Amino acid sequence: KPDALAYASSGTATPGHLAAAALALGTQTRMIHAPYKGAGQAMSDLLGGHVDFFFSSASAVMPHINSGRLKALAVSSRERLGILPNVPTISEAAVPDFQFSLWGGVFAPAQTPPAVVEQLNAKLNAILAEPAIKSRLEGDGAAVRPNTTQEFTAFVRSEAAKYQNLVQATGVQVE
Repeated sequence: KPDALAYASSGTATPGHLAAAALALGTQTRMIHAPYKGAGQAMSDLLGGHVDFFFSSASAVMPHINSGRLKALAVSSRERLGILPNVPTISEAAVPDFQFSLWGGVFAPAQTPPAVVEQLNAKLNAILAEPAIKSRLEGDGAAVRPNTTQEFTAFVRSEAAKYQNLVQATGVQVE
């Protein structure tokens, strides 16, 4: 049913919109984009059956999954989530090498001395390794991956290239 599968996003060119555009591209499926002014409205329409799917954070959907109102079809991360161990990744289920996750990092001004950057990185990695912190983050569906500043810089560059290629391939534009 081309053009019959509708997905919600919390707005045009948001991560959820780009993830769905990548899924459509990877499966060669035409889909209808339903942009909302926020995740709350998108979630309401998903729960109401007005759209077919929505890319959302695990922490936002877990109450609805646990209550039986939503079913997790797949996760967009590289690996299965600890809080949803029986839910396959999109890479396993549909599009090989699909990986689309929200991530966060800590940045400093470019002129920050390398020794200070390395010290901050070491402290942040130590905090992320604390069992209570790691457990809390993973309980919310986050993957905790401490890394070096060089690894993080390479990751940020690869993510920027991925988004640039995706926008070019799909024609997504900010409205």
